[in-house]
Amino acid sequence: MSDMPETTETEEPSAEENVTETVNETDDVSDAGPSAGDENTAEAETDVSGSESAAPSETPEEQIARLEAEVGSLNDRLLRAMAETENIRRRSQRDKQDTARYAIANFARDTLAVADNLGRALGSVDEAARKENGVIENLMIGVELTERELTAAMGRVGVTRMEPLGSRFDPNVHEAMFEYDDPSQPAGTVGQVIEPGYMIHDRALRPAKVGITKGGPKVDPAQAVAAEADPSSDSTGATAYEATGGEPGGKIDEEL
Repeated sequence: MSDMPETTETEEPSAEENVTETVNETDDVSDAGPSAGDENTAEAETDVSGSESAAPSETPEEQIARLEAEVGSLNDRLLRAMAETENIRRRSQRDKQDTARYAIANFARDTLAVADNLGRALGSVDEAARKENGVIENLMIGVELTERELTAAMGRVGVTRMEPLGSRFDPNVHEAMFEYDDPSQPAGTVGQVIEPGYMIHDRALRPAKVGITKGGPKVDPAQAVAAEADPSSDSTGATAYEATGGEPGGKIDEEL
C-alpha cells in the first residue's frame, strides 16, 4: 500500500472578519487625538482673539475728535465743489450771453465794405450836379435809401457807427494813421477821420482810422477822465504840469 501526500489547506479570513478589523483601525485613529489641521485652526483662532484683545480701543474723546475732523474735511470739500459749480455756471451764462450778442460779428464785419462803398458813392456827387440832372438825383436818392436801410439793419443787431471827430484818441477803438500840427486843439485829439469805425454793442467791430493832432496844449490824464465823467466841465487847454518859472534847473540849483 502506497503512501499518499497529505494536503494542507489554509483557511482564508471571511469578509465579516475584514470589516471588523477596518472598523477597529478607524476607532484607533480617532482615539489617537486631533489631527494636524485641527491644531492649526485652533492656533489661528487663538491668534485672532489675542490680537483683538491686544489692539488699543479709542476713547470717546478721540472718537469725537476723529469724527469732527472728518466732518470738517467733508464740509470743506463740499464748499469747494459748490464754489466750482457756481463758477462754471457763471462762465457758461457769460459765454451764452457773449454768443448771443457777438455771434453775428463776422457777418457784420463783412457788410461794412458795402456800407463804405455806399458812403463813397454818395460822397462822389455834389449837390450842384444833383440839382442840375434829375436822373442823377433819383439815383442818389436810391443810394441814400439803400444806405439808410443797411444802417437800420445793422443797428438792429447792435452795430453802430462811431463818431470820433473831436474826441480824445483811444487806442482801443481808434487806429492812428498820422499826426499833424494843430495848436487850436489839445494834443491827442482826433482831428480827421480817414475810415469810419463801427461798434458792436460795447466792443469795437472795426477801429476807426483817424489822424490825431499835436502841438496843442497837453491834457492832464486825470482831468481828461474827470471831463469824460462830467461832460459839463471844460478842461480844454489844461496842462499836465504847472510852470515853475525861471530857467530850467533853477530850482534844483537852489536846493543844492
